[in-house]
Amino acid sequence: MLTGHLTLELDNGKTKELQAHDIVIQRGTRHAWRNPSAAPATVLFVLVGSASSS
Repeated sequence: MLTGHLTLELDNGKTKELQAHDIVIQRGTRHAWRNPSAAPATVLFVLVGSASSS
């Protein structure tokens, strides 16, 4: 998170509140991003591929 506030919701129903300077490492889970405020949020995403397990 660069600026603002977001809520990360995972497929198991758990949520995590994120503020500026927080970091999330996500490994292939279903998820949703929600902005609970009227203020904009800025996020930097880095996507890294992995080898197929099949």
